[in-house]
Amino acid sequence: MTPDQDTMIINCMVAVTIVGLGISVIATVVCSRFLHIVNPIRQNPEGDYYFAIKMV
Repeated sequence: MTPDQDTMIINCMVAVTIVGLGISVIATVVCSRFLHIVNPIRQNPEGDYYFAIKMV
């Protein structure tokens, strides 16, 4: 393997990791916002966060 190929593979892995993290953060935010709309009585961000993780 040439150094160029190694660099490309590492860059791809880093990009995939960043994209994956971004998607999970966005999904968590969207879920918590949605849960706040559905159930406005319960003002508990930690509970919403836990519920969002449990749904996944």
